[in-house]
Amino acid sequence: MQFDLVDTLNLNCASASLPEARKAVLDALIDEMKDMDTYHLHNYCSELLETFRNEEDPKTPYVGILIWYLQTMVTALK
Repeated sequence: MQFDLVDTLNLNCASASLPEARKAVLDALIDEMKDMDTYHLHNYCSELLETFRNEEDPKTPYVGILIWYLQTMVTALK
């Protein structure tokens, strides 16, 4: 288990913070959507959500938080 955490997943890497990296990816998505009207935003979120859910390996980095956020947006915009 130690090998998986340290070497495979590199969770103890001092040069990269996972929460900061996830936040940066999410912030980039939010910035991309900030000027869209409600109709286009709903369509954009729905289509991107479906794209991310159907991705095969290799997946987009930090796709889990993007899927969560897009699902939240689609639900809120109904």
